[in-house]
Amino acid sequence: MTIPQDKIDEIRERINIVEIISEYVSLKKSGKNHTGLCPFHSEKTPSFTVNDEKQIFYCFGCNTGGNAFTFLMRQENLSFPEAIRTLARKAGIDIPQDRRPTTEENQRELMFLANHAASEYYHQYLLTAPDAEKARLYIKGRGLKPETIKSFKIGYAPPGRNTLSNFLIKKGTSLELAEKAGLINRHGNNNYDRFKNRVMFPISDTRGRVIGFGGRAMGNEEPKYLNSPTSPLFKKGEVVYGMHQAKGPASAKGFVLVVEGYFDLLMLHQYGFSNAVATLGTALTTEHIRKLKGYTKEIYTLFDSDKAGIAAAMRSLPMFVEEDMRARVVIIPAGMDPDEILVKKGAAVMAEYIQDAKPVMDFFLGTLRAKFNTNTSDGKLSFLEEAAPYIAAMKNVAERGIYIEKIAGMLHIGPDVILSTIRAAAEPAPRKGMQQHTPPASEIISKGHSTKAEETILKVILAYPKLYTESVGSAVEMFKTDFLKEAGKLIVDSMGKANGGKIELSYIVDLANSEDAKNWLLKASVEDDESIKEEPQKILEDCCKKVLMDVRLKKDRTALLKTLKESEKKGDMDSFKAAAESYLSIKRGC
Repeated sequence: MTIPQDKIDEIRERINIVEIISEYVSLKKSGKNHTGLCPFHSEKTPSFTVNDEKQIFYCFGCNTGGNAFTFLMRQENLSFPEAIRTLARKAGIDIPQDRRPTTEENQRELMFLANHAASEYYHQYLLTAPDAEKARLYIKGRGLKPETIKSFKIGYAPPGRNTLSNFLIKKGTSLELAEKAGLINRHGNNNYDRFKNRVMFPISDTRGRVIGFGGRAMGNEEPKYLNSPTSPLFKKGEVVYGMHQAKGPASAKGFVLVVEGYFDLLMLHQYGFSNAVATLGTALTTEHIRKLKGYTKEIYTLFDSDKAGIAAAMRSLPMFVEEDMRARVVIIPAGMDPDEILVKKGAAVMAEYIQDAKPVMDFFLGTLRAKFNTNTSDGKLSFLEEAAPYIAAMKNVAERGIYIEKIAGMLHIGPDVILSTIRAAAEPAPRKGMQQHTPPASEIISKGHSTKAEETILKVILAYPKLYTESVGSAVEMFKTDFLKEAGKLIVDSMGKANGGKIELSYIVDLANSEDAKNWLLKASVEDDESIKEEPQKILEDCCKKVLMDVRLKKDRTALLKTLKESEKKGDMDSFKAAAESYLSIKRGC
């Protein structure tokens, strides 16, 4: 049976929407309302409004609104009954249990219970089992204190192949759902634990429910870290470790520290940096940023200072710009991990590194400056070429102006030249004769790299051989990617020999010399790419033009560099400006 309406009304009267939403969004009182940054879309100026009196919320930026039930359903991906029961528990209201939950609701709840049982099992095993001594010594060697182990429910998965499976059977847990939650693997009548002989880190959602696990090998086993697979509860690219513990401190301090590893996160919390989260050893994603921005004003990335760490920080820039999220990069000594700094140098030194964190755009420009020789015309052009799109994408006009001045000082070029270059980078590519609705692939090609254009040309020809023309063959000859050029030539040769332009994939893949070309042809032949089905001829023409224009761009770049060098020697900044604009104009046309 359904939840009685009088119970729903009682819950509605008992709960406070401001308190509910404040668990996810940092709200500030503004007259009769409370405002904050919307958790459902990207924004820098708060447009998300909560009205205490009317018990509703509304975002003027994305036009999303509703009540506490609606908010929880969207924020936590819950069904209406699940949201009702969640809020009922918060309000201390009993809901009749004679209602039959839907299959999906029931399975989610049972998976949460299975994960909780596994978490308790691993934790108690670590604390009490004699054969967990190796794990206890390992964890102690990493510097974790008993209170940290207890707070984060750190555990140990024993080496047996089905110890957890047997425990869950005794608990009456459905092994089918345990498998769906990623705890075990099943093969016929045999059950195998997914995690064996690993230190275990339960991963919780913002409400403290265990949604998955990370397991760390203690020796040289591979992989070093093993995470739960994707499940109805767990999506690795969207989840951050420690969010349940960090959401309050992050909101209070105004920023959240993001690290990559479990132990880095645990040690930061242990040393008092309770506003820290970790990305499960993966790169920071747009989904991570969107999750975090609901709880804080700024994100500080704290990655290793090796090449991989610098690359990770550089990759994060376009996401921060796109999401209009303030961000800084904490720079630590090369060769040292965050947890190593805490152990060897202490919390005060780490606090200094955090205090000195650079805005992510400053870090990006500094890295570019080290990458290119900005004393030369070629270096200046390359610097501008990489920096301009990011500066142009900045939504804050004042902030954009500050960085234009900074770049002008770095390159010893007038701000008007920088501004002109950035404006050129911000202008959309010309779309003469194009319809208002453009296929997704065409959108990608107009902005993407030549490799994407080359792939799309071949995909279109494979799907629509009759669209092949001599100009397509000319474009294939100009391909820059070796394995795509090989695949393209095989396709073109096949069309020249086959009757009716038919392409015999099963034949030409055997002719491929490189594995990359062969694998690409096999993959492309079985994929069903929806993005090329609308206006394939137009997409093909656009991609061929891009490939051919890239060749022209390379030639024109050489000529432009010559002009730039000559104008720089003469001190003729007008010529420099005109040459830079000309180059970017050609690039946009591609």
